[in-house]
Amino acid sequence: MLTAGQIEDFIKTGMLHLSRAFDRSVAHDMVQQSCRHAGLANDNADSFDFDYGTLEPMVQPLPLADFAPLAWECTCELLGGADRLADPPIRGGDFVVNASFGGDRPWCPPTADFRVWHIDSHVGSHRIRETARDVALVVILHFHDEEPQSGGTFVSPDSVRVVARHIAAHPEGVPNDKSNDYLSFLADQCDNFQEHCAQAGDATILHPFLLHGQSRNPSGRARFIFNLQAVMSTDFDLESGSSAVEQAIMRAISDI
Repeated sequence: MLTAGQIEDFIKTGMLHLSRAFDRSVAHDMVQQSCRHAGLANDNADSFDFDYGTLEPMVQPLPLADFAPLAWECTCELLGGADRLADPPIRGGDFVVNASFGGDRPWCPPTADFRVWHIDSHVGSHRIRETARDVALVVILHFHDEEPQSGGTFVSPDSVRVVARHIAAHPEGVPNDKSNDYLSFLADQCDNFQEHCAQAGDATILHPFLLHGQSRNPSGRARFIFNLQAVMSTDFDLESGSSAVEQAIMRAISDI
């Protein structure tokens, strides 16, 4: 499925972008139906009673393998095969909506000083191997065309090495206070910061140690994504692991 070049690029940047991973007309219909049901308008940020939050879809999508087969197949390949995933293999399924986060201020490009940087997690502390059974990959599904400076996700493609080394240096566990900026101090060791925009029907797969965060959205248009997490049934194998996710970690900590 993936080329050697795509796998190597994922290992180096912690990201894989997939165009047309699912039907863009279905994406549009799901957003419109859910907004109508909730009395909202996705092109009118003032209709939302929150600036950043979640919204339950009116119609739950099929399992990822059926809803976005390309995203599912690439997720499995990056983790070393579907047989390594837990049951159920995917968590999440609500819209994550950036209606107007920071919209009362001018848009700013991503920098280390923009204190939104974190990794996704559901546990109280991070341990480098056990992360696999918490969040082994982040799978973002994009539900409308995202214009620049309109609430797209900020990412740091050189952060996987920094985060992996920090967690590996603390085998007792790195505390997770569940805030959206609790690892922002690690961004000071990174140099590459980007605003990631995509089209309706696209998917973006992130390494679990990729720092990312929400951006300001002064556009007046709400941004809708699914933020899904793939979960493995076992810990990462950091001795002989052959998956792209494990290889990225092993490269990062090889000299610790």
